[in-house]
Amino acid sequence: MNEGWVRGRSLVGHVNILDNLPLEEVAEKVGTALGLTFYEDPIGAYDEFTAFLANGAGMEFELIDVRTAPPQDDRPTCFQFVASSTHDIDSLHDLPGHAIELSNFYTEIIRARTSLQCQSGEVPNAA
Repeated sequence: MNEGWVRGRSLVGHVNILDNLPLEEVAEKVGTALGLTFYEDPIGAYDEFTAFLANGAGMEFELIDVRTAPPQDDRPTCFQFVASSTHDIDSLHDLPGHAIELSNFYTEIIRARTSLQCQSGEVPNAA
């Protein structure tokens, strides 16, 4: 490994989608914008939420409908798009163990390629 490279960082992104549409429609729009095919979570990993999942380019993507869950002070009432790398990556950054933040990146792509209203939900402790 080259000097200066740090092993073990992940990519993360979180976008709050504020539209009041069916989850299936949001999944199709986000999937088209990102070149992904979302499918309904077959095992119900999110007990109280309906979710759609997709994979691509070494990333896992989740689109979670948290609108129907009991309200909590720290959770927005919207759809939550979550992206995370499936493997740790090498990085030139000097913050070992911190994730590389992609929330703004995904927010801008979804905004530019869809009519969905969204806001970045930056992930704490990410660089």
